[in-house]
Amino acid sequence: MLRPDFSIEHLAATSAHFNGVLVPGRLIEGTVGRYAINVFVNNDDPKFPVGLRGTGTAIRFNGRELFVCTQHQLEGIDRQAVGMMTEEGGTLVTSGGERHYTPTNETDAHDLVAFDFSEPVEALPQLRSRFFTFRRPDRITGEAVGFLLTGFPYADQSYEVEDRNHIGVARRQVLCTLDQCPPADPALFRVVPREPLTFGPDGMSGGSAFVVRQYDGAFWIDFAGILVRGGCDAFYVVKAGVVHQFLESCAWLPKRKA
Repeated sequence: MLRPDFSIEHLAATSAHFNGVLVPGRLIEGTVGRYAINVFVNNDDPKFPVGLRGTGTAIRFNGRELFVCTQHQLEGIDRQAVGMMTEEGGTLVTSGGERHYTPTNETDAHDLVAFDFSEPVEALPQLRSRFFTFRRPDRITGEAVGFLLTGFPYADQSYEVEDRNHIGVARRQVLCTLDQCPPADPALFRVVPREPLTFGPDGMSGGSAFVVRQYDGAFWIDFAGILVRGGCDAFYVVKAGVVHQFLESCAWLPKRKA
Protein backbone atom coordinates (compact mmCIF):
# COMPACT_ATOMS: atom_id res chain seq x y z
CA MET A 1 0.00 0.00 0.00
CA LEU A 2 1.33 3.43 -0.94
CA ARG A 3 1.93 5.53 2.13
CA PRO A 4 -0.52 8.46 2.27
CA ASP A 5 2.32 10.96 2.76
CA PHE A 6 4.55 9.58 -0.01
CA SER A 7 4.97 11.79 -3.07
CA ILE A 8 7.55 12.87 -5.62
CA GLU A 9 8.26 15.84 -3.36
CA HIS A 10 8.74 13.49 -0.39
CA LEU A 11 11.26 11.41 -2.36
CA ALA A 12 13.06 14.54 -3.59
CA ALA A 13 13.62 15.63 0.01
CA THR A 14 15.65 12.54 0.85
CA SER A 15 17.97 10.15 -1.03
CA ALA A 16 17.74 6.61 -2.34
CA HIS A 17 20.00 3.65 -3.13
CA PHE A 18 19.90 2.96 -6.85
CA ASN A 19 22.03 0.46 -8.77
CA GLY A 20 24.67 0.47 -6.03
CA VAL A 21 24.84 4.26 -5.67
CA LEU A 22 23.24 6.61 -3.13
CA VAL A 23 21.41 9.21 -5.24
CA PRO A 24 20.46 12.61 -3.74
CA GLY A 25 16.72 13.21 -3.78
CA ARG A 26 16.81 16.11 -6.23
CA LEU A 27 18.50 13.85 -8.80
CA ILE A 28 16.29 10.77 -8.42
CA GLU A 29 13.68 11.62 -11.06
CA GLY A 30 16.30 12.39 -13.69
CA THR A 31 18.49 9.41 -12.78
CA VAL A 32 15.66 6.89 -12.94
CA GLY A 33 13.95 8.48 -15.93
CA ARG A 34 16.95 8.69 -18.24
CA TYR A 35 16.64 5.03 -19.28
CA ALA A 36 13.27 5.62 -20.94
CA ILE A 37 13.99 6.96 -24.43
CA ASN A 38 11.95 7.98 -27.45
CA VAL A 39 11.63 5.34 -30.17
CA PHE A 40 12.58 6.98 -33.47
CA VAL A 41 12.01 5.59 -36.95
CA ASN A 42 14.08 6.47 -40.02
CA ASN A 43 11.48 7.47 -42.63
CA ASP A 44 13.99 7.85 -45.46
CA ASP A 45 12.12 10.99 -46.46
CA PRO A 46 13.84 14.39 -46.94
CA LYS A 47 10.76 16.28 -45.68
CA PHE A 48 9.98 14.07 -42.69
CA PRO A 49 13.25 12.22 -41.99
CA VAL A 50 12.18 10.62 -38.72
CA GLY A 51 9.01 9.56 -36.97
CA LEU A 52 8.18 9.01 -33.31
CA ARG A 53 6.85 5.69 -32.05
CA GLY A 54 6.45 6.15 -28.33
CA THR A 55 8.93 4.88 -25.75
CA GLY A 56 11.61 2.24 -25.27
CA THR A 57 13.77 1.24 -22.29
CA ALA A 58 17.57 1.08 -22.70
CA ILE A 59 18.99 -1.98 -20.88
CA ARG A 60 22.50 -3.40 -20.53
CA PHE A 61 22.19 -7.18 -20.20
CA ASN A 62 25.05 -9.70 -20.18
CA GLY A 63 27.36 -6.94 -21.36
CA ARG A 64 25.21 -6.02 -24.36
CA GLU A 65 23.24 -2.83 -24.94
CA LEU A 66 19.59 -3.54 -25.75
CA PHE A 67 16.64 -1.28 -26.49
CA VAL A 68 13.37 -2.89 -25.42
CA CYS A 69 9.90 -1.76 -26.43
CA THR A 70 6.62 -3.35 -27.54
CA GLN A 71 5.70 -4.78 -30.90
CA HIS A 72 2.32 -3.03 -31.07
CA GLN A 73 4.17 0.32 -31.20
CA LEU A 74 5.86 -0.76 -34.42
CA GLU A 75 2.90 -2.02 -36.41
CA GLY A 76 3.53 -1.44 -40.11
CA ILE A 77 7.11 -0.29 -39.50
CA ASP A 78 10.29 -1.75 -41.03
CA ARG A 79 12.15 -2.75 -37.87
CA GLN A 80 15.50 -2.13 -39.51
CA ALA A 81 14.52 1.55 -39.46
CA VAL A 82 13.93 1.65 -35.68
CA GLY A 83 16.53 3.58 -33.72
CA MET A 84 17.43 5.95 -30.94
CA MET A 85 18.69 9.51 -31.18
CA THR A 86 21.95 10.69 -29.65
CA GLU A 87 21.39 12.97 -26.65
CA GLU A 88 22.32 16.10 -28.56
CA GLY A 89 19.75 15.10 -31.19
CA GLY A 90 22.06 15.22 -34.17
CA THR A 91 22.31 11.54 -35.11
CA LEU A 92 19.76 8.74 -35.47
CA VAL A 93 21.36 5.40 -34.62
CA THR A 94 19.75 2.15 -35.76
CA SER A 95 20.31 -1.29 -34.24
CA GLY A 96 22.29 -4.34 -35.24
CA GLY A 97 19.25 -6.63 -35.19
CA GLU A 98 16.21 -7.52 -33.12
CA ARG A 99 14.51 -10.48 -31.47
CA HIS A 100 10.95 -10.97 -30.30
CA TYR A 101 8.38 -13.52 -29.34
CA THR A 102 5.64 -14.50 -31.76
CA PRO A 103 2.70 -12.42 -30.53
CA THR A 104 -0.09 -14.50 -29.00
CA ASN A 105 -3.21 -13.94 -26.95
CA GLU A 106 -1.70 -15.94 -24.08
CA THR A 107 0.25 -13.11 -22.46
CA ASP A 108 1.20 -9.49 -23.03
CA ALA A 109 4.81 -10.49 -22.32
CA HIS A 110 4.95 -11.76 -25.90
CA ASP A 111 4.55 -8.15 -27.04
CA LEU A 112 8.16 -7.38 -26.08
CA VAL A 113 10.87 -6.80 -28.68
CA ALA A 114 14.60 -6.22 -28.06
CA PHE A 115 16.92 -4.33 -30.42
CA ASP A 116 20.67 -4.93 -30.12
CA PHE A 117 22.63 -1.67 -29.99
CA SER A 118 25.94 -3.21 -28.89
CA GLU A 119 27.78 -2.44 -32.14
CA PRO A 120 26.45 1.13 -32.42
CA VAL A 121 27.55 1.74 -28.82
CA GLU A 122 31.04 0.49 -29.68
CA ALA A 123 31.14 3.10 -32.45
CA LEU A 124 29.51 5.83 -30.34
CA PRO A 125 30.65 5.34 -26.72
CA GLN A 126 28.66 8.40 -25.61
CA LEU A 127 25.55 6.23 -25.89
CA ARG A 128 26.77 3.81 -23.21
CA SER A 129 25.57 5.86 -20.24
CA ARG A 130 22.00 5.73 -21.52
CA PHE A 131 21.66 2.01 -20.73
CA PHE A 132 20.58 0.66 -17.35
CA THR A 133 22.56 -2.34 -16.08
CA PHE A 134 19.97 -5.06 -15.52
CA ARG A 135 20.90 -8.04 -13.39
CA ARG A 136 18.85 -11.04 -12.33
CA PRO A 137 16.19 -9.81 -9.90
CA ASP A 138 17.10 -10.76 -6.36
CA ARG A 139 14.79 -11.25 -3.44
CA ILE A 140 14.08 -7.71 -2.33
CA THR A 141 13.05 -6.84 1.21
CA GLY A 142 11.17 -3.81 2.39
CA GLU A 143 7.83 -2.13 1.81
CA ALA A 144 6.99 -1.04 -1.74
CA VAL A 145 5.85 2.53 -1.22
CA GLY A 146 5.45 3.50 -4.88
CA PHE A 147 6.31 2.95 -8.53
CA LEU A 148 7.91 5.49 -10.86
CA LEU A 149 6.79 5.07 -14.47
CA THR A 150 8.50 7.01 -17.28
CA GLY A 151 7.50 7.50 -20.90
CA PHE A 152 6.91 9.91 -23.76
CA PRO A 153 3.20 10.50 -24.46
CA TYR A 154 2.51 11.35 -28.10
CA ALA A 155 0.45 14.42 -27.20
CA ASP A 156 3.45 16.02 -25.47
CA GLN A 157 5.81 15.69 -28.42
CA SER A 158 6.40 18.57 -30.82
CA TYR A 159 7.02 17.53 -34.44
CA GLU A 160 7.88 20.58 -36.55
CA VAL A 161 10.37 19.11 -38.99
CA GLU A 162 8.96 20.63 -42.17
CA ASP A 163 8.67 24.21 -40.92
CA ARG A 164 11.35 24.50 -38.25
CA ASN A 165 13.49 21.34 -38.57
CA HIS A 166 12.69 20.73 -34.92
CA ILE A 167 11.48 17.80 -32.83
CA GLY A 168 10.64 18.51 -29.21
CA VAL A 169 10.44 15.48 -26.91
CA ALA A 170 8.83 15.67 -23.49
CA ARG A 171 9.20 13.02 -20.82
CA ARG A 172 6.52 12.26 -18.22
CA GLN A 173 6.96 10.49 -14.90
CA VAL A 174 3.99 9.09 -13.03
CA LEU A 175 4.04 8.03 -9.39
CA CYS A 176 1.80 4.99 -8.94
CA THR A 177 0.67 2.50 -6.34
CA LEU A 178 0.17 -1.23 -6.77
CA ASP A 179 -3.39 -2.24 -7.63
CA GLN A 180 -4.55 -4.74 -5.06
CA CYS A 181 -6.52 -6.63 -7.76
CA PRO A 182 -3.83 -8.37 -9.83
CA PRO A 183 -4.45 -8.86 -13.57
CA ALA A 184 -5.32 -12.30 -14.93
CA ASP A 185 -2.00 -12.43 -16.82
CA PRO A 186 0.64 -13.61 -14.29
CA ALA A 187 3.42 -11.96 -16.32
CA LEU A 188 2.01 -8.54 -15.44
CA PHE A 189 1.26 -6.33 -12.51
CA ARG A 190 -1.09 -3.37 -12.55
CA VAL A 191 -0.53 0.04 -10.98
CA VAL A 192 -2.76 3.08 -10.61
CA PRO A 193 -1.62 6.74 -10.65
CA ARG A 194 -1.18 8.35 -7.26
CA GLU A 195 -2.99 11.42 -8.59
CA PRO A 196 -5.34 11.84 -11.59
CA LEU A 197 -3.42 12.26 -14.85
CA THR A 198 -3.52 15.67 -16.51
CA PHE A 199 -2.38 14.29 -19.88
CA GLY A 200 -3.13 11.42 -22.24
CA PRO A 201 -0.67 8.54 -21.63
CA ASP A 202 -0.80 7.10 -25.19
CA GLY A 203 2.82 6.60 -26.24
CA MET A 204 4.16 5.51 -22.85
CA SER A 205 4.14 1.81 -23.81
CA GLY A 206 7.68 0.47 -23.74
CA GLY A 207 8.68 2.87 -20.98
CA SER A 208 10.36 1.92 -17.71
CA ALA A 209 8.90 1.11 -14.31
CA PHE A 210 10.95 1.29 -11.13
CA VAL A 211 9.77 0.34 -7.66
CA VAL A 212 10.57 2.51 -4.63
CA ARG A 213 10.97 0.52 -1.42
CA GLN A 214 11.56 1.55 2.15
CA TYR A 215 13.73 -0.67 4.29
CA ASP A 216 15.62 -0.08 7.51
CA GLY A 217 14.95 3.66 7.40
CA ALA A 218 16.20 4.15 3.83
CA PHE A 219 14.76 4.18 0.30
CA TRP A 220 15.83 1.69 -2.37
CA ILE A 221 14.93 1.86 -6.07
CA ASP A 222 14.92 -1.22 -8.30
CA PHE A 223 13.88 -2.01 -11.85
CA ALA A 224 10.30 -3.32 -11.77
CA GLY A 225 9.52 -3.93 -15.44
CA ILE A 226 8.38 -2.43 -18.74
CA LEU A 227 5.07 -0.74 -19.46
CA VAL A 228 3.07 -2.72 -22.00
CA ARG A 229 -0.28 -0.91 -22.03
CA GLY A 230 -2.49 1.34 -20.00
CA GLY A 231 -4.69 4.40 -19.81
CA CYS A 232 -5.58 7.25 -17.50
CA ASP A 233 -6.87 4.91 -14.78
CA ALA A 234 -4.18 2.19 -14.71
CA PHE A 235 -0.98 0.88 -16.29
CA TYR A 236 0.05 -2.72 -16.97
CA VAL A 237 3.72 -3.62 -16.52
CA VAL A 238 5.62 -6.75 -17.61
CA LYS A 239 7.39 -7.91 -14.45
CA ALA A 240 11.18 -7.53 -14.22
CA GLY A 241 11.63 -11.29 -13.81
CA VAL A 242 9.66 -11.91 -17.01
CA VAL A 243 11.72 -9.30 -18.87
CA HIS A 244 14.83 -11.11 -17.63
CA GLN A 245 13.51 -14.44 -18.94
CA PHE A 246 12.77 -12.85 -22.32
CA LEU A 247 16.30 -11.46 -22.65
CA GLU A 248 17.81 -14.76 -21.55
CA SER A 249 15.77 -16.53 -24.23
CA CYS A 250 17.46 -14.48 -26.95
CA ALA A 251 20.10 -17.12 -27.77
CA TRP A 252 21.56 -14.81 -30.40
CA LEU A 253 22.89 -12.64 -27.57
CA PRO A 254 26.24 -14.17 -26.54
CA LYS A 255 27.55 -12.89 -23.25
CA ARG A 256 30.17 -10.18 -23.65
CA LYS A 257 32.71 -8.94 -21.17
CA ALA A 258 31.58 -5.73 -19.50
